[in-house]
Amino acid sequence: MAKKNGHIIPISKGVDFYFAMANKSYLKNDIHKALEYYKRAVNIEPDNSVNHFNVASLLAEMGKYAESNTIYRKIVKTDPDMFDCWFFMGLNYGQLNNFKMVKKCLQKYLELCPEGEHYEQATDIITALKNSEYDWEARDAKEVQKIQDLCTKGIELVEKGEYALAEEVFLEAMNINTKVTAPINNLALTYYYQGEIQEAIKKSKEVLSIDDSNIHALCNLVGFYQEIQDEISLRHTTRKLESINFETLNEDDDIKLAITYGNLGKDSLAYNILLQTTQLDNRNFKATYFLAISLFNKKKLLESKNKWARLEEIEPGNPFSQYYISLIEKIVTKEKEFERLPYQIKVPYNSLLDIIKSISDSDLSNEEIEKYKDDKGLFSSMVWALHKGDTSLKEPLVDLMISLNNGKYIGAVVDFCYDLRQAYSSRNYAYKKLVEGNYSFSVEEFWKGEIFINQQDWTQNQRLVLTKAIEKIEGQYELTQVYSAQILWNDYVKKESPIIKSVDTWSDALVGFVLRETVSDADIEAGFNMSTKGVKEKINKISKVIYNF
Repeated sequence: MAKKNGHIIPISKGVDFYFAMANKSYLKNDIHKALEYYKRAVNIEPDNSVNHFNVASLLAEMGKYAESNTIYRKIVKTDPDMFDCWFFMGLNYGQLNNFKMVKKCLQKYLELCPEGEHYEQATDIITALKNSEYDWEARDAKEVQKIQDLCTKGIELVEKGEYALAEEVFLEAMNINTKVTAPINNLALTYYYQGEIQEAIKKSKEVLSIDDSNIHALCNLVGFYQEIQDEISLRHTTRKLESINFETLNEDDDIKLAITYGNLGKDSLAYNILLQTTQLDNRNFKATYFLAISLFNKKKLLESKNKWARLEEIEPGNPFSQYYISLIEKIVTKEKEFERLPYQIKVPYNSLLDIIKSISDSDLSNEEIEKYKDDKGLFSSMVWALHKGDTSLKEPLVDLMISLNNGKYIGAVVDFCYDLRQAYSSRNYAYKKLVEGNYSFSVEEFWKGEIFINQQDWTQNQRLVLTKAIEKIEGQYELTQVYSAQILWNDYVKKESPIIKSVDTWSDALVGFVLRETVSDADIEAGFNMSTKGVKEKINKISKVIYNF
């Protein structure tokens, strides 16, 4: 291992002289001279990774952390067995206050070298980063969370086209802390989507007055100046972007920067950034997607095809891989002309909304509708868009998929209801539409996956309790109450396995327990009688088991 904590890796005899002189200078604390000797060793033996490692290590000691990391990155590309580079890269990122990248690099080191010399130190640092004292934003946690929540809400409103409401939300977030740039950047984009480009530019410049190297503001400005064809401002902003060392950014900012370069036609720059991101996280869906785009636009079709295949490994069944692999094959066989791909994650149907409108058209024949139902590619695209597409697509997709009255589409909507990664408002919308369509979550096939499996070991009466409880809840309450009934009853049966004599009493008790836990007394609808002695007793039994008292 190269110089760290006084240790030096010996290198080949051909550069022994410079190596010895570098050691001697280092021991005399003449780091600059030691660096010069190590660089001479690199010139003599450029393919020896150890020489480069020594240079990177000295640069870090001199405080040139970004430059040091640039060399470490080159080393791991050419010599992946130099695991220590990941550890020292992590330390450098710490000095650059990029704690997200610290974690990424140290996790990579631990993954590649689980019994390495720096295992304990890397583990300690990762553990420490989980503590609130290492909050690099140095802001009150509640304040940060409030701003994040408002920004999330504002973005959802923008995606629905409700720009005026989104503006109000972003302005509210800005008023909490005027130095936080996220809501200002979001407000700039909101103005842009409404065609108010000068206001968008003004807000982006406001961000740069707070943080002159803010990657989101700079990238947004590039797009704005392209739109209005302001070549002078575009060149000036692009130069500022190029002065930023992308290796000091986190992966989300890297992807944003890469997309901006790609939109400028600088595919090689986009490729370099995205390649680095995927090396740090080889399961990053977005980075791999755009890496495939950059390779395609560079006309490296075979490499692009391999990345689309990799995307299928990361996320099986995604609607992109097979589409673009097929496209590349058609270009190779001259069936299609080559055309650049946009740097957008776009479901590969020209317009999914157009298809939604077509299928929703009452004039379509049954035969035409059945053709859409049997289109596996369309189904995959719809499911992907439902879970990962814009918020504006989710509600019309839910409406369409339910209207098709087809088992696989209904099942996909039910699965969406239980996907906790989705916004509750979207999931609850899907639930209500299913109920309005006379589908009932009291049916066992509509229960959450693991509960559907578990219920196969229940008695018939235990199943009936949950079925009747959901029948009483749905229509008057929301998805959260139906979901809670399933989770709580599953937990209770697993721990207690009760003998059920009166299904109605137990189902009333389950309803009462769920409502008590999830709804205020004032909001409990009339008709739910939880005051009878038998029901009260059963509610207390459930409480004792669930809460262990």
